[in-house]
Amino acid sequence: MSAVADKVDHGIITFKVTSRDLTNLKHIIEQGFSDNMKPNYSHWIYKNRSGLSDAIIWTKMDLGNMREVPLFVTDKDYNLIDVKLTKLEYPE
Repeated sequence: MSAVADKVDHGIITFKVTSRDLTNLKHIIEQGFSDNMKPNYSHWIYKNRSGLSDAIIWTKMDLGNMREVPLFVTDKDYNLIDVKLTKLEYPE
């Protein structure tokens, strides 16, 4: 199974945010995020052949309607990373 993961271009694992994560992110969350915009899920990027790897995308996800709002990106040490905003548009 690990041989398949070595051949992919991008690898991401999604986790629920823990109380320990929120403690480590306190210095970022206090910069102006409201209580309802605290992250509840994180996408850990462990492989990205086209650029940034070992990064975490912190997001607010509503599993009821499958909507997601990306909030910010950090490295594995919870240091904020400045990432250029990318907007994806899909034809109707």
